[in-house]
Amino acid sequence: VEGYVSAGQTQRMLLSDVSQSWGRKVAYPAGMREVLLSEVVRCSKRIVAGAMAFQLGGEEKLLTKCHHEATGPPLKSFLFDVPTGQEASPFAAYAQHALRALQHVNSTFSGLDLHNRVALVVPDLEFRESFRPELQKALAAAFPQRRFRFVDAVRASADLGRGRSCAEADTKMDLEGQEQGSGEEGDREEEASEWLVLDSIHQMDGLERLIVVGVGLDSIIDSQDAATGRCNKPEDESTTLATRSMLYRAMTRAHLMFLVVNEFMRGGWLEFLGSVRLREDEAFDSKAALQRSEVQAVEGVVKARLSALVGDAAEELGLSLSEAAATVLTGEVAARHERGQDEGKAIEAVLRQWQYEAQVATEALEKAMVKLGLRELVGTTLAALSGPFALALHRGEVVELVAAASDIVKKQGAKQHDMKIADALEVATRNANREKMDGKVAKALQSRVSMAVDKGETIESAARSVIEEWATVEEDIRRRVQRYVEMLTNQDGFDLSKLEQDAAISACEGENVEDAARRAVSKCHAKCTETQVDTALRSAILAPRSGGPVCQAGGRARLRDLAGKPELNGAEAELVDFLVRGRWSAEVEFKSKKIRITVKPVNLEALSEPGSEPEAQAALLEALPALQAQALAKVKRSRPVAEAVAEVVKSWRVEAAQVASALQVLALQREFHLDMQALQRLTRSAVDRLWRGSGSAAGSGADGGGGLGTVTEDGGLMPMPAEGLGEGENGGEEGAGGEQQDAQEQQAGPSLEEVIDEVLNDWMQGESAIQRDIAQIRAALEAAAKSQRVLLTDGAMESLQQRVEVALRRKDSLEVAVDAAIKEWHRQVVRKQVQQTVWDPSGNETRQITGVVRFMPFKHSGPELFDYVMLMNVFTMLPFQSLGVLARVCKRWRGVANDPSWKPDLVAYAWGDADLTGMSEACPKPTLLELSITRKIINIHCADAATFVVTEAGEAWFWGKSWLQDFEEAPDCREPTRLDELRDVVAVTTSPAGYFHERSRLPGYPCAALTRSGSLYTWGLNLTGGLLHDTRAVERPRKVDKTCDVWRSSAERVLHVGLGLDYMVLCLERTGQRLQAAAEGGVGVTSSAVLTCGTFSRHQGPPHELHEWEELRGVHVKTLVAGSFHCCALTTRGELYTWGHEAGTDGANGNLLGHGERTGEWTRGNIERGLPANLAWFPPPRLVECEGFGPVAEVKCSSYTTAAILVDGRVFSWGDCDGNALGHEHQACDRPRWLRSLRWHRVAHGAVAYTNAAVATQEGRVFVWGGNYWDGGIAQGRNSQSTTEVHWQGVPSCYKCSAVALGHRHGLLVFHKQP
Repeated sequence: VEGYVSAGQTQRMLLSDVSQSWGRKVAYPAGMREVLLSEVVRCSKRIVAGAMAFQLGGEEKLLTKCHHEATGPPLKSFLFDVPTGQEASPFAAYAQHALRALQHVNSTFSGLDLHNRVALVVPDLEFRESFRPELQKALAAAFPQRRFRFVDAVRASADLGRGRSCAEADTKMDLEGQEQGSGEEGDREEEASEWLVLDSIHQMDGLERLIVVGVGLDSIIDSQDAATGRCNKPEDESTTLATRSMLYRAMTRAHLMFLVVNEFMRGGWLEFLGSVRLREDEAFDSKAALQRSEVQAVEGVVKARLSALVGDAAEELGLSLSEAAATVLTGEVAARHERGQDEGKAIEAVLRQWQYEAQVATEALEKAMVKLGLRELVGTTLAALSGPFALALHRGEVVELVAAASDIVKKQGAKQHDMKIADALEVATRNANREKMDGKVAKALQSRVSMAVDKGETIESAARSVIEEWATVEEDIRRRVQRYVEMLTNQDGFDLSKLEQDAAISACEGENVEDAARRAVSKCHAKCTETQVDTALRSAILAPRSGGPVCQAGGRARLRDLAGKPELNGAEAELVDFLVRGRWSAEVEFKSKKIRITVKPVNLEALSEPGSEPEAQAALLEALPALQAQALAKVKRSRPVAEAVAEVVKSWRVEAAQVASALQVLALQREFHLDMQALQRLTRSAVDRLWRGSGSAAGSGADGGGGLGTVTEDGGLMPMPAEGLGEGENGGEEGAGGEQQDAQEQQAGPSLEEVIDEVLNDWMQGESAIQRDIAQIRAALEAAAKSQRVLLTDGAMESLQQRVEVALRRKDSLEVAVDAAIKEWHRQVVRKQVQQTVWDPSGNETRQITGVVRFMPFKHSGPELFDYVMLMNVFTMLPFQSLGVLARVCKRWRGVANDPSWKPDLVAYAWGDADLTGMSEACPKPTLLELSITRKIINIHCADAATFVVTEAGEAWFWGKSWLQDFEEAPDCREPTRLDELRDVVAVTTSPAGYFHERSRLPGYPCAALTRSGSLYTWGLNLTGGLLHDTRAVERPRKVDKTCDVWRSSAERVLHVGLGLDYMVLCLERTGQRLQAAAEGGVGVTSSAVLTCGTFSRHQGPPHELHEWEELRGVHVKTLVAGSFHCCALTTRGELYTWGHEAGTDGANGNLLGHGERTGEWTRGNIERGLPANLAWFPPPRLVECEGFGPVAEVKCSSYTTAAILVDGRVFSWGDCDGNALGHEHQACDRPRWLRSLRWHRVAHGAVAYTNAAVATQEGRVFVWGGNYWDGGIAQGRNSQSTTEVHWQGVPSCYKCSAVALGHRHGLLVFHKQP
């Protein structure tokens, strides 16, 4: 083959199935790119599921699926017991049961001519020659009216289908050894016979037949020879690995049916067929069959067997292998074997190499021991050291043999020396009648012994001297510790033995005995004080509230000192929100009505705080370290613990409330929202900074008693320098001096405003960085899911995002991490299906079944599963609305009705006019769209008066008003209709649903679709040529074939597409020569390009040809979203670029691009750049930037409105405010503005159309706002400047609304199944 390969002209393609080999490691030629083929074309679904039991590949094999929908009959087994006795022939028994198998085929396919459609596959030629005459006799007796002739695989494959003869052959030889004539009589004889292919599995490799019968292929797992005395395996092949391979290959030769005939072998591969049964009353489900598969069963058998062989061979050679070494050597044997080397020879070669390396390692270690004067190690530890050293040498981890051996021996010698010293000390301790010493003390004494030995003293003598000296020191320490403890007035919590031990350790480390004793007592005293403070703080926090509550949102307060409205003084009000102006918005009941007023904080007397008391207590407990530092600082100045704790807790509550309010105000001013968790975290941080900055919060200190000082001779505390104390000479003063110091410290430090600004800035910067990373990860996940047409729920996306983040912390690349996460998620989805078996074992006739099997490729299930699964199959055919009624029948029915496992991942509920719902009837309320049950929908797009969906199979469906009016080839469709021209689609888009003055006069709208390969299809209204076709009306989807200066459609695939009213925008993947030309031309290599064609406004110049926007060259675009007159490009980092017409043809009262007030300053720059006149009128792509506007997750456009959903769940909108389309109070909205009414919700997805908008939150709630264009929908009659929530009924509880699609007077709610 290599002789025919020419660089740049030819390519090699190798089709390989690792499961047909003996193991996992196949040596492929170098330089080849691996492609995973997971679709099976020739086999039925049952055969694919059955072969999976013997397929290698771990969890990845669960991705195997059929290219067709043919289920096929169950796989059939005929296991039997071989008769005993001298006259009994095992081949006669095989023939009788093979006959039963053929009779089953004949009865299953009654009237089917079996000529050249059935293959009987045997293990080898010897088996075939013994089996053939026995089967011939059995067939003649059972089918006297039919004539069967056995042919081998070569002859059967030579039949080109011209009758039952091969005209090319002058003479033929059948398996009976009789020569067939070539005359008329011979031809008639040939035509009268039905050929049955009978050959060995090796001869059948690469061939296939409609029906295959595997005969005598099984063997006992781990058997080393043929136990029956006959050869049932190829020469020189391993029984276990060869049998698995033969069974897999035999099964995959069959198109429609596979049967197995074998004697029952206890411990064999097919033994499990005696322990399973076929559920004939259930329909076959391929995904359910995968769920039943125990995917690792066959892997374990293959690996364990090879490992055992390597271990046995090593034992014969007298080699002792560690577990690590055995694993490495087994892998090398497998690799050699797969490259064609005999298994036994591979084992011998690997072990011989290991034996040599072990000998080299041993000799190197022995020489090092002699050289270093450590001969005593030769007999004691040489064997233990040589194994790991040999493994390191084998792996190539040893750079220089002698140096490495010397290092190992030195470390071992030092270890032996330390062990001798430890033993000597232990002996000396026992001889002195002393207790065993603490580990740190013992280690310090060992160091002293070692120093004495270095000076020439023997180990035993040095150990005795050290122990005798230590006894004196220990007694001195005991006296001094007791004296210092007696000086203290409060001795609670003191453990004398522990104090003595701590002092002893310090003394051993070289500290003076006096200092060691004093330091130990001081530390203990500080620890006890900290414990008392901690206990008091916890008691104060968990006790009922003291000192009065503080004002917080959701709490209650009494109004006071209101000069403007004295009649409200004394009334109780509910605090609703803290406003930007630094005042509270409160609701108060007055004259039987609730009114809302704005109140200054000084006019409020708090009565209660929001939330439960445990939540407030939890917040204080999280701030415990800061509270402890404050309380300890006060106790250090001789304040009573209880008093100090009470002051600290009260101070913290008041200051935290002030800080929280200030943080909320500042965040609102900067268009940011602080959820409760973030608010509490920032509040703690700010208060902590305020206290640290004022000097009132002293740290607990490190050395010297945690900041409480050292015990003095008179029983007091002497200050000691310690980290974080910052104290002077008067740190221990009491009384008025201490109080004066408190006051001074509280006055010093940064102001509240400075700290709040600093804390919030730090948090905003950190959040923006995190959200950019999240945006990039989610963009990569969405792109991978889109390319594979995988439907990811929000919950799945969040889970996968976390997996990718973990992988990135391991330094994996983003591409590798995303690919691994998607594959793992897909495997889990496959494994969550219902269970089902594929084998029919009713043909078995054996009495040896025990139920205990060596190999079981299926999972066990409970006896109640049958009823449960049957109910699930019935319930799938009933409407969701009936599940509530069915759940009332009994507990079993209720369990099935509430079980989400059998329900589709996505369902859609539509509302609107009869022509638009896809159900041929008007639906004023959301009604289940039947298409979402029968097809797995992954994408929904609403045009102005139509809906397009994309399914998991890559189909595109449409209903509603056609893209061209009054065209026969483009009719309106009241029900979902498939667009047959489109295949392998990943996205469909149209011009946006939105109002403009000429809308009613347009006879259609433009459409576009993208395929997974990057091909672009367009159709519909093409007035300005934006669809890249020559006609003004494109009746049906047509592939775009374009070659120009900026795009070659044959070489550069389209990544994203968007359609405006009269323009199209594309994102292309730059590849090949264009990249090289760009590099050579000095422009710079780019990976993508964004192009537009058409016009952003037909009133400002003629349409433009395809034009590449340099501002977006090389930018990683996540998606393109088109408004009628402007365009948005969202990057993978959450950055948003906009360009096009700032006001649209009707003159919007806000800048559609979100760049601020319209100035026209860009026109001069466009002209100077040389842009054509018809593009110079429009601003080029530019980042949308304003305060509070962070990384964007999703953007939606109508004609005059743009809405952006940020990664953190906030919603911003800008553009024209007519009809309250923006959802906020800003009228001339030239920049993004935050919808504060949604501040307490985290929005997941949204939609805009005309002056209407809707969003779905992560909790599954839906909010709408805008003008009264909801006719026939769930929000009919709502005309609100702010957001209002809508509700629905009839959707099973396992679903939550995750997205909304909107058109003109119609829409859909999209529900995803929750995990």
